[in-house]
Amino acid sequence: MLSRYVYCSGMRKAIILHNPNAGDDKHSEENLKKMMRAAGYEASYESLEDDSWVSSADEDKLIVIAGGDGTVRSVVTELLEANAGRVLKFAVVPAGTANNIAKTLGAPDSMEEDPARFSSCQPFDLGRITGVSDQSFFLESFGIGVFPALMKKMSEGEHEEISDPDEKIRRAHELLEEIIADFEPVYCEFDIDGSVHSGKFFMVEIMNIRSIGPNLAINPLADPGDGEFEVVLIPEAQKEKLLDYNRSLLTGEKKSQYFDTCKAKNIKMSFKGNAAHLDDELLEPTESQKITIYVEPHKFEFLT
Repeated sequence: MLSRYVYCSGMRKAIILHNPNAGDDKHSEENLKKMMRAAGYEASYESLEDDSWVSSADEDKLIVIAGGDGTVRSVVTELLEANAGRVLKFAVVPAGTANNIAKTLGAPDSMEEDPARFSSCQPFDLGRITGVSDQSFFLESFGIGVFPALMKKMSEGEHEEISDPDEKIRRAHELLEEIIADFEPVYCEFDIDGSVHSGKFFMVEIMNIRSIGPNLAINPLADPGDGEFEVVLIPEAQKEKLLDYNRSLLTGEKKSQYFDTCKAKNIKMSFKGNAAHLDDELLEPTESQKITIYVEPHKFEFLT
């Protein structure tokens, strides 16, 4: 659990928003409701395949999202602007491939019936961004370098057809090793809270959580509710360090590896001709990109 957790009380109604294409038989409507009853919540259920769920997610209910990181983002996208004046309260039942948000929150993987579940509350910041098509926010991270290249490869051909989560993550690490070996580092200029930097990088990630993609925990000390981002920088001189870390994940050794990181509230970036990503969405390269990012503190609360 993260150190900023505080006790939250008084919420006894919930709505379960379930992505039926994620998870397995354990994540049935019956089992999800049973888990909520054990925690002391009266819960209704909505499939995210039915658009009617939006009107059912009112302010008196804890919003329980059963799905992966993409499902969490899609729910937040629908509810964010319509509820601009209030702090939305969510919980996550991880049922995706990587579940990076749930892992940062310390959400349990199991569907055990636990009366203490959903009683600890983690503030969660929002990243606001301008300069990237029609997107305006991120929950996880924005970045350039080898990770967008990996996303592009994973969306092609047979990789798109892999359904087993463990196999998909294993294949992602294999591909990432190939990508790092041949990748031309990206030249980037940026202003981090008034401090100007430039250089060539394998990765630049503006992060709000601990890990991205196939559980790349490049920001292991992240607190998503501290009112700041972590800017993770992996320059061209750290190619072998990045390869070594990825190989440790591929072999199951899972070495702890710390990369250059600084705290920031406001970031300006410029780069040319390279793809970027915003959460799990790939942004295709343009001739020149100028990005502005700032933090909106304590935009949400997540219960675990």
